[in-house]
Amino acid sequence: MKTLILFSTRDGQTREIASYLASELKELGIQTDVANVHRIEEPQWENYDRVVIGASIRYG
Repeated sequence: MKTLILFSTRDGQTREIASYLASELKELGIQTDVANVHRIEEPQWENYDRVVIGASIRYG
């Protein structure tokens, strides 16, 4: 299985969480790509079995 983790961040915390999640999935033997939605071209969706999306939350 291959997972794509897309994230958007203002202060870098969501990027850190995305990287942590990717490392945990790697330990389980799951191939993972991590990308900032503002810096990636159109993903090749057919290459992924699942997609995780993370975004920052400001002020609750």
